[in-house]
Amino acid sequence: MRALAREVAFKKIYESMFISNQDDLDEFFAIDSLTKQEDKDFALALTDLYFANKQQIDDLIEGNLVDYSLDRIYKIDRAIISL
Repeated sequence: MRALAREVAFKKIYESMFISNQDDLDEFFAIDSLTKQEDKDFALALTDLYFANKQQIDDLIEGNLVDYSLDRIYKIDRAIISL
């Protein structure tokens, strides 16, 4: 299910905000919870797109903030917006 694949991708994005080492992050990435290869590919595509465009996503979010900084947004909210 795409919803579960998005949930898995969200978790990886959220966890990446706390873990600086990509190898440690991959250890926690629960892609095995997805049963269909199509869902695994979708989750990986979402996370790959996020990491490839992370700076642009952050710049876009920050450009739309009014009297607020990117660092003040709750990490969980930022992960949702980023996804």
